[in-house]
Amino acid sequence: MPLPDPAASRAVIIGVDTYQNLEDLPAVANNIERLAALLTAEDLWGLPPEHLTVLSNPAGKDEVLDAVHTAATEAEDALLLYFAGHGLLSADADLRLALPHTDAERLYRGVAYDDVRDLIVQTGRALARVVILDCCYSGSALTGYMGAASGIANRTMAEGTYVMTSSAETKPAMAPPGEKYTAFTGELLSVIEEGVPGGPDPLRMDVLFAEVRDRLAARTGIPAPQQRARNAGHAIALVRNRWQPHSDEGGVPAAEEEIPPVRPPALGRFARLLHPLLVMAAIVGFPFVAAPSALLGGSDDACGSLSAHEVTPECGGVSDGRHSFMPELDTVSDGIARANAAVPDGEPLVTIALIVPPPADDTATKERIVHQVQGAYAAQLRINEADAAPYVRLVLAHPGSRSSRVSDQLVGMSQSEEHNLRAVVGFDVNYAIVGDVVQDVTDAGVPAVAGSFTPNSPDDWGLDNGIIAWIMPSADDQVSALASVKKEVTTEGRSVLVYDRHERGYVKDLRDAFGEQLGDGLLDTAQRYGWDADAGVMARQFKSVAANLCALPGTVENVLFAGAPADLRQLVHALGNRACRDREFTVISGSEASALYRDAELDWDALRGTGITVEYTSGAHPDGAKGRGMEKLEDLAERRLRPELGPVDLADGEVITAYDSTLTAAQTVRQMADPGKVPSTSAVTAGLLSLRFEAATGWICLDAQVRASNKAVTFLRLDADRKAPRLVATAYPQGRPPGPGGGCG
Repeated sequence: MPLPDPAASRAVIIGVDTYQNLEDLPAVANNIERLAALLTAEDLWGLPPEHLTVLSNPAGKDEVLDAVHTAATEAEDALLLYFAGHGLLSADADLRLALPHTDAERLYRGVAYDDVRDLIVQTGRALARVVILDCCYSGSALTGYMGAASGIANRTMAEGTYVMTSSAETKPAMAPPGEKYTAFTGELLSVIEEGVPGGPDPLRMDVLFAEVRDRLAARTGIPAPQQRARNAGHAIALVRNRWQPHSDEGGVPAAEEEIPPVRPPALGRFARLLHPLLVMAAIVGFPFVAAPSALLGGSDDACGSLSAHEVTPECGGVSDGRHSFMPELDTVSDGIARANAAVPDGEPLVTIALIVPPPADDTATKERIVHQVQGAYAAQLRINEADAAPYVRLVLAHPGSRSSRVSDQLVGMSQSEEHNLRAVVGFDVNYAIVGDVVQDVTDAGVPAVAGSFTPNSPDDWGLDNGIIAWIMPSADDQVSALASVKKEVTTEGRSVLVYDRHERGYVKDLRDAFGEQLGDGLLDTAQRYGWDADAGVMARQFKSVAANLCALPGTVENVLFAGAPADLRQLVHALGNRACRDREFTVISGSEASALYRDAELDWDALRGTGITVEYTSGAHPDGAKGRGMEKLEDLAERRLRPELGPVDLADGEVITAYDSTLTAAQTVRQMADPGKVPSTSAVTAGLLSLRFEAATGWICLDAQVRASNKAVTFLRLDADRKAPRLVATAYPQGRPPGPGGGCG
């Protein structure tokens, strides 16, 4: 990420060093003075002084909030907020930034961080938003509340904002006696002034944080700082890297770390290493390492003669991570290969295979595939970190154009005591290609767990044999949850349906769910359109649909859409240029709309100041079901994935659903395994019916049809300024959340 334009950026620095009823913090005055000098230094950022607001010992919270509001409304490129002083917690564990007249008995005199966050997120327009909090807490304020440092970082997290916090718990830990600066800010200033050896230029926030954390870790009694980010927040950079290599250091690149060789499952040596391996085949849909004919059920076609390293788009294959078959997957594939090699020798193992379709030409589909592999990899790390058998070995299966070859290979692995394939997961991209593989594998008795694919009409893809588990809420459940949080859609005459007239999978399910559940809320004058390959024809169709919507009674304000994401984009464009600009419309769709914000052809100006809002339901969002399951995934993304892969974007839900589907299969295997043994495929299938655990998307409890029961549904809105979805609400079918401990509704 480039350095933000100083002319289009703003910063607010707040420091409180003098208190009436709390201990003074004299070092804070030095903090803010030096930080202001560094931010305005030409060789670091060069922020114009008039774009920097410094508040030293502000008299009241209005002064602080007014300054933040002004900066948030003016900043277009970057917005920075820094606070140093005492931090206190309310009885509800809400953070208060203590001002000179604030104390534990008069928390109302402090600034509620929630108010600051709302200004930054809801008022702010900046593309990059950074909050740095150097707060200390009195011991009594922390008693019983979020004593763990990470709790504070989580509480202060705001969507689209990078947050770094000192997490200091006591005054001495924050401001050691005799030191010029507080401990956390002192190291932060030093890193900015000196730079990071070998670090990027500009200096990303995650690199800056890592250096500060490492320096603090070398000091006795100083708590570790915390960081949180959404989307690409870790990549934000506010200063240049001042570090310069010495002449005797230059030019010698570090030796590339050797990846331990991990042989494909087809090789004899690999087969011996895997005994007794439980292979859980996670199916995602891209090209992978082909196996020799030994695992192909005796196939004698041209593909059967290929060696393990001869892979073609036609023949496809299976990979253990050494071969990614798509440049965008190289890094995560390397991680999978390492994780597979790290599985303890001699322990019962499972391999999970993710089916991936051939590489797509469009960026959005490529990103979706990458995110699904990242999610499956995170689940592998999570289950193996528990240090209990059976362990998971992850493989990736690509069907190519001859899907029977990979089907034969996976079925053979499920029947082999050396490989013990026990489940396939994913199959959420390009159903037409991967559906045959899933059908073949499940017909052979291997259970499957779908990811973001919804369950209403599995027979549309031939997936109707009864041993596929569906962890996402159905279209019916999505609409039911929608009606519980947006009750106006059920009010007579307020909504109209726009739908694709072709009978197609989820689109048909969503159309039927809208019609059956919203009743009198829908007008009889539904708007239909028909798919056409010509973009010009489609554009004219939706222009006509927009004109028809303008002609409807003024009470109509909700446009319920059942169609493909590309069609939704056309509708948004047409409504953004509608004739009735004085009328506002909210376009509401289902979970397939999750891909819309990644559409490179989406004109975001159609959603800016035009009176058009886009909202949709989804089974997964990082701010949705904020329970322990999501916290564990976010921890994995921060602690394990980010150092290897860089920032991991959870906003489109693909990482989350692939993680949950893989984890569902792995948890079932663990649940059904006797000590030292691997369960049969039939035992894993039976175990899915009794599975109940808290995943990243909330509680997963499968009913008699192996479908998610009473699953949490997130309701999202597209934020045109951030070009990303924002959580509106989390709801449940019929408005009934699960009882204590989760479970079936």
